[in-house]
Amino acid sequence: MQFSIKFPLVLVAAAAVVLSCSRESAYGDAGKNEDLPGVVGMCYDDGSSTSTALAVYWDPRPAMRRGAASFTIQLVRRLGESAGNVYDAEFSRTFSTSDSDTPGAVIFEGLETESRYYVRGRANYPGGRFSDWTYLYGEYSKDPAVVMVGTGIFDGPVTDATGAYSKLIRATESTLSFAFSSTEWEHISTDLKQSYNIELFRDEACTDLFVSWIIDPVATAGVFSMNFPPRFIFSGLESDTDYWFRVTDESDSENIMVSEPLKAHTEPSRVVVSGSGTVAAGEVALFEDFSELVYYGSILDGENAAGFNTASRGNLAGIYPATGVNPTTVNKQFVTGCGNEGRLFDTMQNPLKTTRLDTWGWCNENGVIGALCHRCAVLKLGNASYTASIVTPELGNLSGTATVEVSFKAQLVDPDNDQPHLLVEALDNATYNSTSREVTRDPAHTVSKPVEVEKKMEMKTYSVTLENVGPGTRIAIGGDPSLKAGKYIRVFVDDIQVKVVSYN
Repeated sequence: MQFSIKFPLVLVAAAAVVLSCSRESAYGDAGKNEDLPGVVGMCYDDGSSTSTALAVYWDPRPAMRRGAASFTIQLVRRLGESAGNVYDAEFSRTFSTSDSDTPGAVIFEGLETESRYYVRGRANYPGGRFSDWTYLYGEYSKDPAVVMVGTGIFDGPVTDATGAYSKLIRATESTLSFAFSSTEWEHISTDLKQSYNIELFRDEACTDLFVSWIIDPVATAGVFSMNFPPRFIFSGLESDTDYWFRVTDESDSENIMVSEPLKAHTEPSRVVVSGSGTVAAGEVALFEDFSELVYYGSILDGENAAGFNTASRGNLAGIYPATGVNPTTVNKQFVTGCGNEGRLFDTMQNPLKTTRLDTWGWCNENGVIGALCHRCAVLKLGNASYTASIVTPELGNLSGTATVEVSFKAQLVDPDNDQPHLLVEALDNATYNSTSREVTRDPAHTVSKPVEVEKKMEMKTYSVTLENVGPGTRIAIGGDPSLKAGKYIRVFVDDIQVKVVSYN
């Protein structure tokens, strides 16, 4: 925000005859000298205000005749002596009467259109003395006026917050993401400035808490995208289960707003682990939804939801969902933005030992282990300029050589800059490093099928058919490095399934 005091002198003269625009107010700070003239006749200046600027003027002469050294004008969101901070340069301006050609006028620039404020001012005198605050009033109002940027005096509350609202954005087998707002999604910038307590419960009465988080505009600055209202993804949930979400706007201690509990349901789990026993034709030999990956946020299907992370994740014995009341002291957990991610087979090598992914592997371009990443309940194949492939365990539950259908969901990370070229490969005679989990192909025993991912920010299902797949075969899915053409191949992959079509 910028300030200026570029007003024609005629406005100062006009202020002297419009004394009814402002009144000495009871909303003052203790210790002020009420006998000293303050900001007299303060009025909203429609001609100098714009869609992003708020202008006011007043008569400075009564205060200057008594020796006022400066004026302070503030935009505040509530009434009361502690409503504003004179040292807050964004919404408070103090300027010397001797340094200004027009000491009775000021413009606050760079404001957000339709944001709302009270306007107040005071005169400052030598010796640390100052007048009482004077508020801008409407012509017929008994209370200080609310001014809306771009509109003028507004017949409504100063805050855009009218209640606490929530809606479900996306549900999977282990996650629920919600958007929440205090303006019913009318003013994103206001929503991003509010302080929230978001809670997920196991019961409609909201007594059995799964987890809650404090979303503070200072502590979580930069977590949410400026293009979307606040959104959060809860992870590590039970499949096929009801949950209830509640949000409380705690921005104003005198006007706390609590939403109605919102019921949401997770999808049923379809996980199948490739292990002992055999599967018949028509049955699923493997299905993985990566629900054990609980860290970070998500941008799948336009979700754009923040999540949580833990600074201790690489040193933990396993991967643990966040539970309890604002669990920031547990394993150094914290709220993190939707664009952050971790290197799955690098940082998470030790915690993966307790998960279904313990026997999975990777096969990345140039052996770059960090090219395969993860976000909440999803893999990200490819990082920077390197492609990456996720490799399944051996399909040990096949009873013989089979024709299989491999399907998965995928979405490009950046449709404008990522190439869509993937390969689905049947790897036989591959070498598996049980320590690093790196898989080395045997080119003579590798069969590849291409897949082209649509250039959309949307998860879609893709499938290929592979023949002569046996119990020792691994399936790899990843970017085709030969088709990068100087660009990236980065893709989110989820819900990997191998289904037996027929046996030979």
